[in-house]
Amino acid sequence: MLLLDWCDLSRNVDTVEFSPFDIPQFFPVSSCNDIFLSGSYELNVSLEKRWGNVSLFAVRDDCVDLLLSKDCDEFGVLDSKWVTAEQFAVACSDSCCRLFEISGDDSSANSVFNVNEKSKFEIEGNLGEIVLSLDVTTDNLVCASNKGNLYLINTGSQSVDLVGNHQCEIWTCSFSQSDPNLIFSGSDDCFLNVWDNRMSRKIFNIEHPSGVCSVQTEQKFPALLFTGCYDDSLRIFDFRFLETMTASSSRLTTALSSIDIGGGPWRIKFNPMDKDLIGIAAMYEGYKLLREQRDISEAFSNPRENKLLAYGFDWSRKNPKHCVSCSFYDRIVSLWSI
Repeated sequence: MLLLDWCDLSRNVDTVEFSPFDIPQFFPVSSCNDIFLSGSYELNVSLEKRWGNVSLFAVRDDCVDLLLSKDCDEFGVLDSKWVTAEQFAVACSDSCCRLFEISGDDSSANSVFNVNEKSKFEIEGNLGEIVLSLDVTTDNLVCASNKGNLYLINTGSQSVDLVGNHQCEIWTCSFSQSDPNLIFSGSDDCFLNVWDNRMSRKIFNIEHPSGVCSVQTEQKFPALLFTGCYDDSLRIFDFRFLETMTASSSRLTTALSSIDIGGGPWRIKFNPMDKDLIGIAAMYEGYKLLREQRDISEAFSNPRENKLLAYGFDWSRKNPKHCVSCSFYDRIVSLWSI
């Protein structure tokens, strides 16, 4: 991988997401090829406060420009997803999911834009519940908490419903790319659960040898389910086989394959053009590229990342040779090219 550019941030950064949408006309950057956002989270032990920020970046050719960094002094950001070209959702440490909206004015020669909170969705859980992960579809958000609760949010009606729960923290949750009625959740209780959101019912679960920290599906592989585990392994399951099982009978499910990543696979991201190329944020082992669901083809990290807790990774949809990563303790966002 070729390191193109990087940016030092003021707070610990844990999520990066390229926009899959067209760039808004009011963005104040000429010849902007791409945009992405990052989120950060910090715990100030002495003040007993959590805080963070959201930042927007522009990519011009092979350079990164920090356009805006909005401090969030009352909460930290633990996950983020784009909803539209002008809206993105974030998982927050104060028992909320928030929608932020980008607005601007392109009527003048010098375009200006702002980022403001549009909606706030409070989960009705335990005091101090932290939202750790989220995913989006057209009308719904799913989010998971450190108390083991999984919630479904309808952004139209603004309803917040409890789907189900785990015995420990839920580190990851996502909608199925093939069927948005199915939700996956992975927890420190070592289970990957599959839920039907029409009935708030668990269909089946898959036991892992340690905590499940990531889950992903891909439309090109509708029969496959990919999970990351704290035992440093990426596992691939045959979803067609799992669908014939029940929650009580699926505890000893065998994976089609198990690949030692050499680090906890915290993010699993398929390249938008070459689905046989997978990018992985592997925590203390940096970033990995996986070819054809078999072999690690490359391991890399920014040489300025000394503490290296790799939590974020994403591919550009506009230039699939580009990807972005972030290191939590080093507070660095990096732009790469294959």
